[in-house]
Amino acid sequence: MPVKRVAMILNSQLGVSTDTALRLVRYFGTTPHFWAGTAKGVLVTTAGFKRAAKDYVAPSRERIVLIDGKKLSHLMVGDRVGVRTWVNHKVKRIDEDCFDQEVP
Repeated sequence: MPVKRVAMILNSQLGVSTDTALRLVRYFGTTPHFWAGTAKGVLVTTAGFKRAAKDYVAPSRERIVLIDGKKLSHLMVGDRVGVRTWVNHKVKRIDEDCFDQEVP
């Protein structure tokens, strides 16, 4: 592979095909994710991710985070982002101490 082509890829002036990514992986000892531009990132969906997506990011040494709808809702509620309290409910329980006394 010509040095000029590698330089253009490194300077983000040229995209990388799958074939080129695999060649660069063999030469530099990196991962395909690095050359395909998916070395780091967060992918969010309100639904779920297919097994193929999960398998794609699993072997990556780089940090790629998949956030599905369930995890997204937990994060939003837990961190109070994009949500607000609509109704508060009081949950009551029986005070058993009140019933410990014998009635004459």
